[in-house]
Amino acid sequence: MDGFLVWEGYLKQELKRYEDEGQLDIILGMYVKQIVDNGIICEPTGTSPNTFDVPAIVNMDAERLIACDTVVVGTGREPLTHMFNLLRGNVPELYAIGDCVKPGWAHNATREGADIGITI
Repeated sequence: MDGFLVWEGYLKQELKRYEDEGQLDIILGMYVKQIVDNGIICEPTGTSPNTFDVPAIVNMDAERLIACDTVVVGTGREPLTHMFNLLRGNVPELYAIGDCVKPGWAHNATREGADIGITI
């Protein structure tokens, strides 16, 4: 099942309910620098390191400690096209599969690779 359907169909509403009841804080747009005994040390995403197609943006906001006993990490799901774009036009044949097209499951990417292999 696609992660978006699970998020929109169930998880988002459940987490929102806990947040509304004051049992949960959802914090978005933060870069976690370190997990420590009493929580996490984080800073705004503007200070996060350069990753793939996104250039680093630096701001002057200070890091902060968020006290907690549990950390759940969620990541953005976007196609990873950096390597594909570097190779485009420099090799005789190039095919985009897997996370280069759309983030998904490893077995789907393996199948796409097998299909391309059979085709060529």
